[in-house]
Amino acid sequence: MSEKKLPLISIGVASFNNSKYILDTLLSIASQTYQHIELIIVDDNSNDNSVDIINNFLKTITIPFKFHINEKNTGVVSVCNKLLSLVTGEYYTLIGSDDIMTYNRIELQISRMLELDADMSFGDIHWIDENRNIINKNILKNKLPNNLTYIELTYNELIEYNFITAPSVMLKTEVVKNINGYNESYIIE
Repeated sequence: MSEKKLPLISIGVASFNNSKYILDTLLSIASQTYQHIELIIVDDNSNDNSVDIINNFLKTITIPFKFHINEKNTGVVSVCNKLLSLVTGEYYTLIGSDDIMTYNRIELQISRMLELDADMSFGDIHWIDENRNIINKNILKNKLPNNLTYIELTYNELIEYNFITAPSVMLKTEVVKNINGYNESYIIE
């Protein structure tokens, strides 16, 4: 597939007081094997040095980026909506400023989504400690049938068996914008 035909993927980072981890988060995005990406960061009025770390990092990359700093802390769901408002990619993913991506995550997800014409995908995660040591590997493996690569879920199934972890989700942008984004009456996205 030629570069011109590859969809733009927006990667949004919700930042708040994670100066200890934010650089690892940003480096994991800059190291993606899928290169047709844009980086969007919204800092929710951090009171540590997260903003300085982000600004220094942005000086070193060639990836297109947008960086917004909230004047006051608004909470994660509001930050998700702000990130969504800045997305220009056909697909997007949001992660926290204490999460990291495997180097080929975007490539694998968008490839599968395009193959299936899917509006959403999610993947497994590993819990890691502050030194990047894996504490628990393949969290979803024991919760889902073996070799599962495709699943259709109803709203009720999602509510009852919510095993989808937010940092692993990739969505088709227009689908989420068509439902007006994230419901800010909830405390999580």
